[in-house]
Amino acid sequence: DYIGPTAIEKEREAYKSFEAGEVKPYQAGNLIKYVIPSAWTFDSQRTAAVGNQYNIFQFKDKYSLLEIKAYEGKCTYEGMKQSAISSFGAIKKESKKTIKGKVWYVLNTPDYSSGGYSYHNELYFTMSANNNYIYYVQAYVYNETDKDSVKRKYFDDSVKYILENMTLNNVDK
Repeated sequence: DYIGPTAIEKEREAYKSFEAGEVKPYQAGNLIKYVIPSAWTFDSQRTAAVGNQYNIFQFKDKYSLLEIKAYEGKCTYEGMKQSAISSFGAIKKESKKTIKGKVWYVLNTPDYSSGGYSYHNELYFTMSANNNYIYYVQAYVYNETDKDSVKRKYFDDSVKYILENMTLNNVDK
């Protein structure tokens, strides 16, 4: 009586391998230009709720979010770490990755609950040469997505795509 894949198998199939799909361009002031693949949709309500100071995108899992910001102002790795600790209570993991010759730092926060769902945050950031500019991507990662290796790889590949295709201005200033 088997009549095709279950909803779960169809869902997993959707995350099989990351493809950029349709890409939409955005920018954060005059500091970064970036493109968002179709795995993420612009969330106009959440963006409006922060006074349109930065853009918020929702992942295709319907739970994970992404905020992208850039600003001018003295910033150091230690300063970002202290800021994350004051916001989230602690840092669970620190790492870094090099993308197109630029080091991006990654801070992972402990798990927390919001609206009955559990998340953790991953902060990706890099600074200009003299630390006067910061480029900042914050992911709110839904822990159910994090636990599913197929979805998690798709998530990571989509974030990597966004970071790889960013144009960072003033990095040498």
